[in-house]
Amino acid sequence: TDCDIESHFHARNIIMNIDLCGTWAESEFESDGCGTGTCQDYVQNNPSAFQNAYFDITWVKVFQ
Repeated sequence: TDCDIESHFHARNIIMNIDLCGTWAESEFESDGCGTGTCQDYVQNNPSAFQNAYFDITWVKVFQ
C-alpha cells in the first residue's frame, strides 16, 4: 500500500509482428488453395481483403 506506482511504471508499448506471409503461412497459403501465386503477391495486390483485420491473441511471452 506504500508503493508509489506512478514513480515505477510508465507508458509502455507492445509491438507485435503480424507478418502475414512468414515461412509457415507461405506454405499453408500454397497448400490450402487460398489463391493463385504467392501469399506475398496476394497481400500486395488485394489490400481490400485486409481492410477489417482482427486478431485473437492467446498469449504473450515477454523477454527482458
